[in-house]
Amino acid sequence: MFVHYLLFFLLLKECLLIDLCEKSENCKECIRNPNVCVWCAAKAFNRTRCIPRSSYEADWCPEPVPVNELSNSIMIESNENKQIKPLKYEMKLRIGEPQTFNFTYDFKDNPVDVYFLLDASAMMGTKIKNIASKADGLYKTLETLTNDFTLGVGTFIDKNTWKENGKESYSFAHELSLTKDHQKFVTALESTPTGYNRDPPTGCLDAIAQAIVCDKLIGWREKSRKIIVVLTNNNYHDAGDGRVSGIFEPYDGQCYTDLKNKRYKRELTMDYPSVGMINKLVDHYKVTVLFLVESTVKSAYQSLSDVISGSYIDDWVNEPINPYDTTGQTLKKIYKQIIGNVTLNVDIKAKNIENVKIHLSPNCTKGNYDKNCLVKTDQSIKFEGSVEILNYDSTDNVSVEFSVQGLAEKLSIDIDVISDCRCEGNEKFSGYCNGRPLECGQCLCDDGNSACNFEGSICSGHTCFCGICHCTYPYTGKYCECNSLDCEKITSGNGECVDGKCQCKDEWSGITCSCPKSNSTCKGNDNRVCNDYGFCLCGKCECHELSDWDPRQLDSLCALSPCADCHKKQCIKLSSHVLRFNNEDLNEYSRSFIKMNSSDSLEDPLEPSWNLCPELRMENGCYTTFAYKYQDGYGIELLIQKNKNCDENILKLGVIVSVTVILVGIGTLVVWKLMTKYHDRKEYMELMKQYNPDQGARTNKLYIDPCVTFKNPSYRADPITES
Repeated sequence: MFVHYLLFFLLLKECLLIDLCEKSENCKECIRNPNVCVWCAAKAFNRTRCIPRSSYEADWCPEPVPVNELSNSIMIESNENKQIKPLKYEMKLRIGEPQTFNFTYDFKDNPVDVYFLLDASAMMGTKIKNIASKADGLYKTLETLTNDFTLGVGTFIDKNTWKENGKESYSFAHELSLTKDHQKFVTALESTPTGYNRDPPTGCLDAIAQAIVCDKLIGWREKSRKIIVVLTNNNYHDAGDGRVSGIFEPYDGQCYTDLKNKRYKRELTMDYPSVGMINKLVDHYKVTVLFLVESTVKSAYQSLSDVISGSYIDDWVNEPINPYDTTGQTLKKIYKQIIGNVTLNVDIKAKNIENVKIHLSPNCTKGNYDKNCLVKTDQSIKFEGSVEILNYDSTDNVSVEFSVQGLAEKLSIDIDVISDCRCEGNEKFSGYCNGRPLECGQCLCDDGNSACNFEGSICSGHTCFCGICHCTYPYTGKYCECNSLDCEKITSGNGECVDGKCQCKDEWSGITCSCPKSNSTCKGNDNRVCNDYGFCLCGKCECHELSDWDPRQLDSLCALSPCADCHKKQCIKLSSHVLRFNNEDLNEYSRSFIKMNSSDSLEDPLEPSWNLCPELRMENGCYTTFAYKYQDGYGIELLIQKNKNCDENILKLGVIVSVTVILVGIGTLVVWKLMTKYHDRKEYMELMKQYNPDQGARTNKLYIDPCVTFKNPSYRADPITES
């Protein structure tokens, strides 16, 4: 029963192949069919001209020989001492037909170049010193991995869009080219300057890009394994963040580090690199990036590492007992992963990637684990593979490259796609075709032949004669595929049929030809496009976003227009900037298009261009005032009064002192009263201790009776009665 089912499915597959091949109307379509078909180029052939190769029989097609193009490959040997052998294959491939190849990777102890990129922001100051003090441990660890290695140092903070405490920031500074001199490496670490950045994220991607592409300045060696170690405890800026500082030009992947001062000189004119650009540079220059970051930002860098091919990430302990022993051990672990587990990169142009099928054994591409990809020094891995073109997409030449992660060597496979027929007996003016061309057994001028075929329809339903379509109004084009009336309707009269397609007239663009190519509608009276604060898109201005301090509005031409209550809103929005202004450290600075100045007092009256804001309460309770005026172009200037109004504080101080005196007086009286009461009670208790009621009454010798009796001798008790 199983055999019967197997035979049934084989027959079904063969029938499907025959049907798919029969649909090919000419030799090119037959050869380009992914089912690997054969074409019969015989004249007056009434049978199916295109059949599967598996069904081909010798008596199927008479002379000439059927068109049956075969795939082949040529291996280009190299006598050079390379780790990947061979370095090149040249192939001719039929579509749908796999072609095998093989190559060998010999693992050798390559030289190693390690370039350290250190975050030199102020928060990293003590950490950099700690790193320098433990450099010996790192050096000894690397000595255990390879005999030939060099070390280099670079630093980064962020784009120098502002200054803090007189210190400049920078996106990348090259401190030390790759060298074997251990002492120079230590000195470079110890002398690393620190600075301040505008916000916590750094210009890390600027530094990585310059460290990769400035190979001569850095000193990368041709046959070395190139490793960039990024140490930071801050997040990173990427493409688009530069717009906050008015930087719109995208980074183009070139080296712009000055050879004299070794600083990145385009940091204020070019935006941060995109993550895609970093991945492209890493892949092109065969560089391995190792991110050693603190746990607070690890999730952000994990996402970055997932996108960058061949990159690694690990924890950088904040304040370990022996931090560079930890860093050295991390480098050792990652290095063993790089050299011990072979990772193959397969590079195919983006337009061909969906149309090329690759099979490898062992499969050592990224994301696949195979124990056969593990290798040790002086060992080899033999790879066997196949490549197949799945469909014809008008591409006749395809290139596939295989490289080992971290090495510059690569195997290149140049594929010539077989897409044309080499037929015998072709004639430009054939008597068999009555003077018309004969190609691969077919006359090219027969009514309804393939020369008139367009997307499965012959002349879109119109008449075909000798390979030429004859169209009726309003249809035009080679295959009568364009309706000129519909074209005019869709494009509102701004388009016309050209070469069978509805195309816009010279002065219009867009899908419906509704976008004028001229930018005249985006110009104002001063002939500026969108007032230099936007760009013209489809005849309309697309304006840049206003800064957070600006309450004004933009009109349709990106011109600034004040609102009814702009002054009140403007004063409120500027208050936070005034409060952050430090008179002791800075007299003037610019940030986010804000220019700040200070003065002992504001002149009264101010110039008409200045706008005075209400008094602003400071943190210390005093009041200050400030004025502003808009600058030409875009920006604002602030004038802040240094002398503060502290009258309210003096009144408060007097009230506080008076209340304090009263409270102290009341407290003193209470204390005196308590002390007096305590003293009297103490005396009374002493007296009571001396009194004993059992001893009876006693006479005090010192006692003096307070009562005195006086007798009047002349006093008579009886009254005198007169007779």
